[in-house]
Amino acid sequence: MAGNIVQIHVSIPDGLVGEVLVQLNRQGGTVTCIRQEMESRTGIDESIPAINVAVFKAWLADFSGGQGHVSEP
Repeated sequence: MAGNIVQIHVSIPDGLVGEVLVQLNRQGGTVTCIRQEMESRTGIDESIPAINVAVFKAWLADFSGGQGHVSEP
């Protein structure tokens, strides 16, 4: 995979996990950890090409209706 790889953390409602994992995979990401964060929310740590982060953030905001959040630790 060419380019810089960055770590992101995605926090989403539990019901969105499957579709979010599919989209992360489409963006060339690799899951490093999935964990329950709090009741009804899941956290996903992911390595993803830096060039795809903005695309993923825009997709997540639209798909989740603003309920999904991405941070770059």
